[in-house]
Amino acid sequence: MTAVYFRKLDNKRNWDPPPWSGRGFSADVVRCLQTRSNSLSVFGLNDCDDQLARVVAALALTRDYLGHVDLAVIPATVLADCRLTCDRTDGGTPDTLVNSWHLDIVNLSLYKLRKLAGSIRRCGKIRRFQQRKVIEAIRTTMGSGNVDPEKVNARLAKSLVSRGIYLADLT
Repeated sequence: MTAVYFRKLDNKRNWDPPPWSGRGFSADVVRCLQTRSNSLSVFGLNDCDDQLARVVAALALTRDYLGHVDLAVIPATVLADCRLTCDRTDGGTPDTLVNSWHLDIVNLSLYKLRKLAGSIRRCGKIRRFQQRKVIEAIRTTMGSGNVDPEKVNARLAKSLVSRGIYLADLT
């Protein structure tokens, strides 16, 4: 049973209520919960502490640049309370183990997406992992044997080399 879900966010600040909205959301929250075919990509974890660094590293390895990573931490109860359904699908990160933790929340309507956003705000947490923590997570993941260097973003690979992290070490 999954204990918690993680969703990559474009910008943590989108979740802060603008002064003019009272307790409402900024419309930019929608960007953080962008769907494809009425589905939302998440990672479901059982052991949050041990697996979280792995997810952060895997998501960072898909980007063009090395920087912070923002995540929504969603308790499993939120999906049940919102009556949302998940399908297990393969993730698109360079880490094959992390990809096995990937799910899609399916059959989302605008109403369900809004309800999910409100539940994330009330029951979940928005976390930012600063660049140094992201680098630390990548270094920790390197010896796993589950990272495919061919799937690491080429621009990011150059940035990693300048920090002494070589793709050959990822296999």
